[in-house]
Amino acid sequence: GVGGEWGMPMWAFYVNRGQGIAAFGVENKDNPLLEFEPANKAYADTSLKGFRTMLKVERPGDAEILAQPFFEPSQKHTKRTMLVGMNELEIVEVDKTTGIETRVLYFTIPGE
Repeated sequence: GVGGEWGMPMWAFYVNRGQGIAAFGVENKDNPLLEFEPANKAYADTSLKGFRTMLKVERPGDAEILAQPFFEPSQKHTKRTMLVGMNELEIVEVDKTTGIETRVLYFTIPGE
Protein backbone atom coordinates (compact mmCIF):
# COMPACT_ATOMS: atom_id res chain seq x y z
CA GLY A 1 0.00 0.00 0.00
CA VAL A 2 0.94 3.64 -0.16
CA GLY A 3 1.37 5.29 3.22
CA GLY A 4 3.79 6.03 6.01
CA GLU A 5 3.71 5.14 9.67
CA TRP A 6 0.44 7.05 10.17
CA GLY A 7 -0.93 6.34 6.68
CA MET A 8 -2.00 8.84 4.00
CA PRO A 9 -5.25 9.39 2.18
CA MET A 10 -5.24 7.73 -1.21
CA TRP A 11 -7.52 8.24 -4.21
CA ALA A 12 -7.96 6.23 -7.39
CA PHE A 13 -9.81 6.81 -10.68
CA TYR A 14 -10.80 3.61 -12.46
CA VAL A 15 -12.30 2.81 -15.86
CA ASN A 16 -13.51 -0.38 -17.51
CA ARG A 17 -10.39 -0.74 -19.66
CA GLY A 18 -7.11 -2.60 -19.14
CA GLN A 19 -6.42 -3.34 -15.49
CA GLY A 20 -8.85 -0.65 -14.41
CA ILE A 21 -6.71 1.92 -12.60
CA ALA A 22 -6.43 5.04 -14.77
CA ALA A 23 -4.90 7.33 -12.12
CA PHE A 24 -4.09 7.36 -8.40
CA GLY A 25 -2.37 9.51 -5.83
CA VAL A 26 -2.00 10.35 -2.16
CA GLU A 27 -2.98 14.03 -2.02
CA ASN A 28 -4.99 15.46 -4.90
CA LYS A 29 -5.35 15.29 -8.69
CA ASP A 30 -2.68 17.99 -9.09
CA ASN A 31 0.03 15.67 -7.69
CA PRO A 32 -0.83 12.13 -8.87
CA LEU A 33 1.48 9.11 -8.81
CA LEU A 34 -0.11 7.96 -12.08
CA GLU A 35 -1.20 10.96 -14.18
CA PHE A 36 -4.86 11.97 -13.94
CA GLU A 37 -6.54 12.45 -17.33
CA PRO A 38 -10.12 13.23 -18.33
CA ALA A 39 -12.35 10.20 -18.89
CA ASN A 40 -12.18 10.25 -22.70
CA LYS A 41 -8.34 10.07 -22.63
CA ALA A 42 -8.31 7.58 -19.75
CA TYR A 43 -10.54 5.17 -21.71
CA ALA A 44 -8.10 5.27 -24.63
CA ASP A 45 -4.82 5.18 -22.64
CA THR A 46 -5.38 2.95 -19.59
CA SER A 47 -4.57 -0.33 -21.38
CA LEU A 48 -1.31 1.16 -22.67
CA LYS A 49 -0.14 3.43 -19.82
CA GLY A 50 -1.75 1.82 -16.76
CA PHE A 51 -0.77 -1.24 -14.76
CA ARG A 52 0.29 -4.25 -16.83
CA THR A 53 0.59 -7.96 -16.09
CA MET A 54 2.96 -10.13 -18.10
CA LEU A 55 3.01 -13.90 -17.69
CA LYS A 56 5.45 -16.56 -18.78
CA VAL A 57 3.79 -19.94 -18.32
CA GLU A 58 5.74 -23.19 -18.60
CA ARG A 59 3.79 -26.44 -18.47
CA PRO A 60 5.42 -29.86 -18.76
CA GLY A 61 5.03 -31.19 -22.29
CA ASP A 62 3.62 -27.92 -23.69
CA ALA A 63 5.17 -24.97 -25.47
CA GLU A 64 5.98 -21.91 -23.37
CA ILE A 65 3.13 -19.35 -23.26
CA LEU A 66 3.70 -15.59 -23.09
CA ALA A 67 0.54 -13.71 -22.12
CA GLN A 68 -0.57 -10.18 -21.23
CA PRO A 69 -3.96 -10.41 -19.57
CA PHE A 70 -6.20 -7.31 -19.79
CA PHE A 71 -4.08 -5.81 -22.58
CA GLU A 72 -5.65 -6.56 -25.94
CA PRO A 73 -9.29 -5.75 -26.61
CA SER A 74 -11.53 -8.60 -25.57
CA GLN A 75 -11.43 -11.53 -27.99
CA LYS A 76 -14.07 -14.22 -28.56
CA HIS A 77 -11.97 -16.70 -26.57
CA THR A 78 -11.48 -14.28 -23.64
CA LYS A 79 -14.06 -13.38 -21.01
CA ARG A 80 -13.55 -10.36 -18.72
CA THR A 81 -15.53 -9.43 -15.64
CA MET A 82 -15.26 -6.32 -13.44
CA LEU A 83 -16.66 -6.46 -9.92
CA VAL A 84 -17.01 -3.22 -7.97
CA GLY A 85 -17.64 -3.20 -4.21
CA MET A 86 -17.79 -0.45 -1.61
CA ASN A 87 -14.06 -0.73 -0.89
CA GLU A 88 -12.70 -2.91 -3.69
CA LEU A 89 -12.38 -3.39 -7.42
CA GLU A 90 -11.74 -6.85 -8.90
CA ILE A 91 -11.08 -7.71 -12.53
CA VAL A 92 -11.12 -11.30 -13.81
CA GLU A 93 -10.01 -12.50 -17.23
CA VAL A 94 -10.41 -16.09 -18.43
CA ASP A 95 -8.63 -17.04 -21.65
CA LYS A 96 -10.16 -20.28 -22.93
CA THR A 97 -7.41 -20.79 -25.50
CA THR A 98 -4.55 -20.89 -22.99
CA GLY A 99 -6.56 -21.97 -19.94
CA ILE A 100 -5.20 -19.03 -17.94
CA GLU A 101 -7.45 -17.27 -15.40
CA THR A 102 -6.06 -13.98 -14.07
CA ARG A 103 -7.53 -12.00 -11.17
CA VAL A 104 -6.58 -8.51 -10.01
CA LEU A 105 -7.97 -7.18 -6.72
CA TYR A 106 -7.57 -3.57 -5.58
CA PHE A 107 -8.84 -2.54 -2.14
CA THR A 108 -8.63 0.36 0.26
CA ILE A 109 -5.87 0.53 2.82
CA PRO A 110 -7.18 -0.44 6.28
CA GLY A 111 -7.65 2.54 8.59
CA GLU A 112 -7.89 5.11 5.79
